[in-house]
Amino acid sequence: MSRNDLDAAALAFIRLSRMVTEMTNEAKRTLAREVVKTVVPTTPVLTGKARSNWLASNGFPLSRINSAPQISLSGAPSFAALERAILGARPGVDMYIQNSLPYIRRLNAGYSRQAPAKYVEAQVDLAASMFPAAFAAVVRRRGLP
Repeated sequence: MSRNDLDAAALAFIRLSRMVTEMTNEAKRTLAREVVKTVVPTTPVLTGKARSNWLASNGFPLSRINSAPQISLSGAPSFAALERAILGARPGVDMYIQNSLPYIRRLNAGYSRQAPAKYVEAQVDLAASMFPAAFAAVVRRRGLP
C-alpha cells in the first residue's frame, strides 16, 4: 500500500468518524424530543407549574424555576424553550432535561393519581429503547446502507 493510499484511507476514516458523530448527535436530538413529547404531557397538572418547569440545557443542568406568565396547564410555553435547547445540542456535549421544582420527586413517586410512580423513568426508558431505530432512521435519511 502506497503512502497516498494510506493518506486516502486516513482521510476516509476521519470523514466517517465525523459523520458518525453528527449522526449520533442527530439521534440524540430525536430521543430528547421523544422524552419531552411524553414526559411533559404525562406530568400531573393542578396549576400547570410542574408541566411548565421542564427545562433542557446543553453542557450543564439548569436549576431555575419558571413562574407566571410562563406557566400553563398544557406546559406549552416549555415546548418552545425545550426545542431551542434540543436544536442547540452539540456532539460530545451532555444534554440535560430536568425539572427543578421541589415537589417533582413526589409527583414522580406517585403522589398524584394522574401519573403512576416513576413515570419519568418509564418515558426515559422508552426513549432509550428507541435509540437503535432512531439511529437507523438517521442512517437511512443520509442514504447510507
